[in-house]
Amino acid sequence: MSSSKRAALTQANYQLIDAAHASDLDACASLLEQRASPNFIDDRAIHRWFLAPGSTALHAAARSDNAAVVSLLLDASGDLEARDGASECALHLCAAANHLSTLQVLLRAGAHVDPLGADRATPLHRACSGGHHDAAALLLDFGANIEQPNAQRATPLLLAARSGHTRVVELLLARRANPNVVDGSKTSPLAYVARLGDHQLIESLILARASPTGGDKHGNSAVQQAARHGGLLAIQTLLHYKANATESNCKRASLLHDAAHEGEAAAIQLLIDRGASVNARNNFHGTPLQYDDLTLICNATVVHSSSRSNGCCCGGAAGGSD
Repeated sequence: MSSSKRAALTQANYQLIDAAHASDLDACASLLEQRASPNFIDDRAIHRWFLAPGSTALHAAARSDNAAVVSLLLDASGDLEARDGASECALHLCAAANHLSTLQVLLRAGAHVDPLGADRATPLHRACSGGHHDAAALLLDFGANIEQPNAQRATPLLLAARSGHTRVVELLLARRANPNVVDGSKTSPLAYVARLGDHQLIESLILARASPTGGDKHGNSAVQQAARHGGLLAIQTLLHYKANATESNCKRASLLHDAAHEGEAAAIQLLIDRGASVNARNNFHGTPLQYDDLTLICNATVVHSSSRSNGCCCGGAAGGSD
């Protein structure tokens, strides 16, 4: 082939990628007739369409969610498993963007459902971390591995829980995902949703047999995550399902230490009513009384003592937790 013909063919290859991204079906068909390759690798250093270097026309069509162009490229022997410079297939791009029609075309054409991309992530990881329920459901229908860990040992459930994607978490639990799995930081799905304060997801995970004691590598259980970050409803829900109000982590910091640090008056009241000690000492010999919100603890202690002397249960936050 002469140099001029090679240059013309290279130009046609670039034009095919551009046409695929523009969803121009007629232009793609014409360029393929001119022998443009659907597997030509785009080596342009700067791309205005957020395609990674090393993308093919199939990546471009997947990014644009054009099922007709994807089908045309596959009919022209486009490589389903072609990787871009980030080691991702077209299936990863569709899953990450919830492009359902294109995702379906790729899967029905025989795309491997669990290719490992950047950080050993599968398309199901991408769908779940993005909160894309329908894409995740479709991938599971085609046999995606629900327990596949990525490079950080996070499964799809852990990624969905970490971001608080309620529908995706509930989908994965319904498909029997392990609720007690932990990632590389030894953190469980329950600890992540407790940190977010999502009491409904906490309940969903516990009903799916997540252990209430699951936590992280520092010994912070789910209820400690709730006391530190999640707030009253999360604490109430976990205590309702038999979490221990008097527990502490590996630094001997108690739930009351954390609630006092956050200044959560109702949480402080609830924990004291459940037996938490205002005099518990952590590894630094500090008690919950050391925090700026000393008056909250003192007031809660007074209310608790008064309630006990009157023979009645403390009102407010504690009443709704059982």
